Amino acid sequence: MAADQGFALAQNRVGISFERGEGVVQDVLTAIEWYRKAAAQGERYGQNNLGRILIFVRGVPQDPAQAYELSGRSAAQGNPYAAYNLAYMFENGLFVTADKRTAARWYRYSLENGLEIAVVRDGGAETKNIEHAMAFIAANP
Repeated sequence: MAADQGFALAQNRVGISFERGEGVVQDVLTAIEWYRKAAAQGERYGQNNLGRILIFVRGVPQDPAQAYELSGRSAAQGNPYAAYNLAYMFENGLFVTADKRTAARWYRYSLENGLEIAVVRDGGAETKNIEHAMAFIAANP
């Protein structure tokens, strides 16, 4: 298997499978292990997925500092999901000081870097996120 051979994209995909229970028994802790492997190689989606879990998934010890760092590295590589997560954190003061201007900047970045395209790929599951980002930007130009 490519993930076992150290391919970061495959490791991230295996993490997604365990997180969602696609073809395997759902196991967030195993997903975290695979995301860590991908993130350690600098794979932007692995970084984002690990960061997202460390903040937003219940039943997992939260690590806001590491999550913020991982999301920042992933967003710097153009990952729209990571940018959205950062925006959400700044909008809501989640582990950072609330800052609407910074939140709006990250929401814009997420949309400009393909959040809509990624949504189509994910079957529309993130449509609410896109609508939220657009509404926030409109209210906070």
